[in-house]
Amino acid sequence: MLEHADHDHEDAAPIDMLESYYAAHGWEHERHDDEIVATVKGSWATYELRALWREDDSVLQFLAFPDIKVPDERRQAVYETIGLVNEQLWIGHFELWSSSGILLFRHAAMVDGGDDGTMSLDAAELLVESAIEECERFYPVFQFVLWGGKSPKGSDRRGTDRNARRGMSFPAGPLWLVGCGNMGGAMLRRWIAARLDPATVTVITRSGQGAPEGVRSLTAIPDEEAPATVMLALKPQQIDAAQALLAPMRGKPQLLLSILAGVDHAALSQRFAADTIVRAMPNLPVAIGKGVTLLYTAGASEEAIAAAEAFSAQLGHYEWIADEAHFDAVTALAGSGPGFVFRFADALAKAGVALGLPADQAARLAIATLEGSAIMAAEADVSPAILADRVASPGGSTREGLNVLDHDDALVALLTATLAASERRNAEMAAAAR
Repeated sequence: MLEHADHDHEDAAPIDMLESYYAAHGWEHERHDDEIVATVKGSWATYELRALWREDDSVLQFLAFPDIKVPDERRQAVYETIGLVNEQLWIGHFELWSSSGILLFRHAAMVDGGDDGTMSLDAAELLVESAIEECERFYPVFQFVLWGGKSPKGSDRRGTDRNARRGMSFPAGPLWLVGCGNMGGAMLRRWIAARLDPATVTVITRSGQGAPEGVRSLTAIPDEEAPATVMLALKPQQIDAAQALLAPMRGKPQLLLSILAGVDHAALSQRFAADTIVRAMPNLPVAIGKGVTLLYTAGASEEAIAAAEAFSAQLGHYEWIADEAHFDAVTALAGSGPGFVFRFADALAKAGVALGLPADQAARLAIATLEGSAIMAAEADVSPAILADRVASPGGSTREGLNVLDHDDALVALLTATLAASERRNAEMAAAAR
């Protein structure tokens, strides 16, 4: 959402205001008199936004199309889903065009004044952002009713759960980041995008640079009482430097959140004072709110657990680990996993090139295939192994390819060796930090 400071505050005719809003966002759009169409890429799909000004009624109709076309045999299930979803909406509704099977979200705004009717920036922002938010919220619901074999009543809760997670507020009090490298910076930018007030954040680095706009950036801790939360976001070999940096801190934070790879809870407790220490291991997709964050603590209050979860929820999926001995293994799987998936995507594309496909096309197809398959696997009610068998007809081409991957469990053996190597390195780093 754009800050009002970037806009002219003057109200404007509805289509004019939307045109300015789209241009400020850099969204592609096309206008024809009293109608404007824009496209915006969301987390799940590229949405078409269509607005039509009806002067006679002083009404601005607003439609959002989530790029879903429903085949005839699935329309009854989708109609049932629409009914369940619409019960959860305060503004607008989903509907299905019977002639084409196209799903859309529709709402409208009454604009006073007839020919002289104008719209404020706030009204335009609410109109657009609420439509995108509801499409984002319920896109996976409709997809899994269509293609995942889910019942409408079992699927509509997914949108609610996802929205509830987004609605978790950040813990009260200041946040200090010690270090702001690739991962720490990605997490902070994501939190700010989720409406963490940058004025509550202080980043402390050797250079005093690199913090997002609006964030206080220092080279040493300020002469202030300890903040509510301190996050260690530097390299594990810099743990002693972090200890020296924080030694003059007045008091102790309620929560110390550490993303130092391989540094265990005992090593953190020996060096840092805090009411609660939580180890966190995020992976790279936290930058887009689709990551995995693993959490461990030796003991914490309900308030500290809620604070750690509130920070983690805005980054994607999170899970607590009961036994710290498993931390190296889950770090190998989820923390390092995106790198392994990226390598698989590259290998899949290169295999396509070996069959004669242009390299750029093979890369696009590989990534799109992984994206769609991952979304389906994440929301399906069966395991990925069963999904693989479902798409592999006996004697078909998919089955022949799976036979190669499954022979002597070659793929499982390769990935087991891959994770084992990563786990060993995690253990080595933990030992060095003790």
